[in-house]
Amino acid sequence: MSYEKGDRDRADPCKIYVGGNPEMEEDELRGLFAKHGTVEKVWIARSPPGFAFVWLTDERDVADAIKALDGAELGRHKVTVAVASGPRERRPPPRDRYDD
Repeated sequence: MSYEKGDRDRADPCKIYVGGNPEMEEDELRGLFAKHGTVEKVWIARSPPGFAFVWLTDERDVADAIKALDGAELGRHKVTVAVASGPRERRPPPRDRYDD
């Protein structure tokens, strides 16, 4: 997958957010999403845990996967499955009110 300048500013239509389970494993996510399309990549947050991103190769499969899996049980947890939004805007750190 290649990226052009400015790609980080756009939401990827094949990127899916999965949240609500701090015990997710890559194989488990790949198996779950493979029923709905070809899984290109999986990234799991470890610090803090509890969410992951899954990329499918065809954006037409994304809606089907979200519809089927949002609210599903994954291990002992119900998960939220949604289209991933673009990157959050990063704010500059707060200024110390005594800095001039």
